[in-house]
Amino acid sequence: VTTMAQFIEATRAKPHNFSSPANGTLNHLAGEWIAVEGGLQLDHIGYRGGAPAATALASGEVPFGVLAYSSVLPFVQSGDVTMLATTSAERVAADPNLPTVQEAGIANVDASQWSAMYAPAGTPKEIVEFLHAEITAVLNDPAVKERFAKVGASTIPQSQEDFRAMLDGLREDFASIVKAAGVTAQ
Repeated sequence: VTTMAQFIEATRAKPHNFSSPANGTLNHLAGEWIAVEGGLQLDHIGYRGGAPAATALASGEVPFGVLAYSSVLPFVQSGDVTMLATTSAERVAADPNLPTVQEAGIANVDASQWSAMYAPAGTPKEIVEFLHAEITAVLNDPAVKERFAKVGASTIPQSQEDFRAMLDGLREDFASIVKAAGVTAQ
């Protein structure tokens, strides 16, 4: 399998395992989202982190994986793994020829790894606003953006309100996927 179309065909025809860093991770749930939206037969195999999940994929222990770009990049560079698509709604800057899952025909899937900065509850508003302004300035620096892009990441500075709205939307999306896929805690 070297294309997302072949992946879709193979996993509609019969069940296939897929690796992720662990049960309940974004990668696991993104795989379930792809299965639910695409009508695919995927069985999750959770590992103890991204590196073991990527190694299992590269060695042929599992035929597919839903993994972070940084986890599989060494195996892609060595020729042991082929990337089929990104789960984000937009293509990644580090590999603009890599299609999205949506472009491959599985609608609605938009799962991206992200990190956020937090402060303890009760931190004075002035300090939060100062930190937000400084962090936003760093994230908007062209050199920082370039370093992120080299590893398949991007900077997305947001207001606190936009971030909360994003979190609320993600909670709804993933709650419906967990329910539709029958994901349980293990």
